[in-house]
Amino acid sequence: MAKIIEHGIFWKEDKKKAYPDINIKCPECGNLICMSSYDLYITTPVPELWCICGCKFVPEVEDIVNDIHKTKT
Repeated sequence: MAKIIEHGIFWKEDKKKAYPDINIKCPECGNLICMSSYDLYITTPVPELWCICGCKFVPEVEDIVNDIHKTKT
């Protein structure tokens, strides 16, 4: 495995790990699109996603299929 020389923007110092990937469900066809949770929770504005069905949308928290932030209590 590569040795990290300097951490990037996806690194969370308080958790000592990178932001996890999440699956976003396309509102039109239901296809799952993988993106970093950093893009949804930290980046402003949230980047647009393109789906294989041809639609373009801005994901919201309700579109997440699997997310550690929503499943842990």
